[in-house]
Amino acid sequence: MRLGMLCVALVLLAGCGEAQDGPPKLPPEISQGQPQDLPRVALQVGTVKVQAQVADDDDERAKGLMFVRAMPEDEGMLFVWPEKAERSFWMRNTYIPLDLLFIDGRRIVRIVQGVPLDESALPSGQPVDKVLEMNAGWAARRGVKVGDLVF
Repeated sequence: MRLGMLCVALVLLAGCGEAQDGPPKLPPEISQGQPQDLPRVALQVGTVKVQAQVADDDDERAKGLMFVRAMPEDEGMLFVWPEKAERSFWMRNTYIPLDLLFIDGRRIVRIVQGVPLDESALPSGQPVDKVLEMNAGWAARRGVKVGDLVF
C-alpha cells in the first residue's frame, strides 16, 4: 500500500514539472537573443562584402533569426537548400526587421522587408535555392538591388 501511494505521489510530482506559468523556458542562447552558432561564410552581395551564418538543414532554417535582438550591419543569415523551389518566410518570433533577399543560383530575384513578429507570408515569387536575411533597409543603404550577383 505504501509503495503504491509513493508511486502515485512521484507521478503527481513529476507531472507538476510539466506545467509552467507564462511562456516556456528557452535555452539561454535563445532567451538572450543570441543567433545560432552556425558556420559562417564570407559573401559578396553586389559590391558589398558581408559575413553570414549558413542555415542549411531543416532545424537551422526553422530557427533562423528567431529571438535575436540585434545583428551587426554587414552580417546576416544565408538559408540554403539543395534544390530550387518557391519559398515562403514569415517573421514569427523574429524581433528585428529584416531584408529578405531571394536568390536564384547567384542572382537576387526579389527583395522584401519583413516586419517583426508578423506572420504574413513573404513568398519568393519564383523558385530559389537561397535566401539572405540582413537588417531591414540594408539593401537600400548599400545599393544592392534585384539582378545583383551573390558570390
